[in-house]
Amino acid sequence: MIKTMINLAAFGGLSVALAGSGASAAPPVVQAQLVNSLEQQRQAILEDPVAPRVEPKGYDVTIIEYMDYQCPYCRASHGPLKQLLAADRKVRIIYRDWPIFGPASERAARVAIASQWQDKHSAFHDALMTTTQPLNEAKIRAAATSSGIVWSQLETDLKVHSGDIEALLKRILAHDLPPGVS
Repeated sequence: MIKTMINLAAFGGLSVALAGSGASAAPPVVQAQLVNSLEQQRQAILEDPVAPRVEPKGYDVTIIEYMDYQCPYCRASHGPLKQLLAADRKVRIIYRDWPIFGPASERAARVAIASQWQDKHSAFHDALMTTTQPLNEAKIRAAATSSGIVWSQLETDLKVHSGDIEALLKRILAHDLPPGVS
């Protein structure tokens, strides 16, 4: 069985493991509808074609990381996640940018998502997570440059894929989060 873990670093490393569900008192028809709905939501999150990811062949664990590049808890979890990826080559991480710390966070999220079209998301993600705070346009651009990103191509990718990027951020902010988290 492949196990999925959602890491809400903004909540002090709160993680939720999604596996099978236990017994329920709901009628079988309601249970079936709930299972179908949950499975559809799970697939939408896990298989979103626009969400950046680290996906080694033969992965057996998935971590979904909701984060903001300016969140101190997210930044604190970055090192341990990198260590985990280095130690266990069967871990997949799906990045779900959750830019809640203002315009610089929103800009960093958009640029990070766009960096995947140059195959530079991992390097850029690492650079943003280790850039001194607070973020601004100059620091975001410096992180991109240090990651080997061609800025003119990135600007083109931002324009060409703007609909996909905005739709992804909207999906994350509107649908991904567990009940009670907003």
